Amino acid sequence: MKHRIISMFTMFAGFAVILTLTLNMINGKFWLADSGYIIALPGSLLQGGQVYLVSFNEGSGFFKYSPVILNFFLPCTIFSYKIASVIHFLILGISYWYAFIVIRTC
Repeated sequence: MKHRIISMFTMFAGFAVILTLTLNMINGKFWLADSGYIIALPGSLLQGGQVYLVSFNEGSGFFKYSPVILNFFLPCTIFSYKIASVIHFLILGISYWYAFIVIRTC
């Protein structure tokens, strides 16, 4: 029974992530909250630029996390902005799914 619930949730979560991604790509509304960080910050870091006290996007576009977090965004510099955003979105979807599985099995 426990494995059936997990497999049903896995199918539902996978469907929801793919559906959300597809619909947002079709209507042109695919924006992530930290989208400015995905490309701008690693590029600025690699060029020796400032990463703090510089606005990278609208709203609270200031980088406010630990410098170690930039290391997770460095691989995104080899991709275009849209591909890096999709990869980031899929990693978030997998993380949410994994968190549910861990909480469910405890």
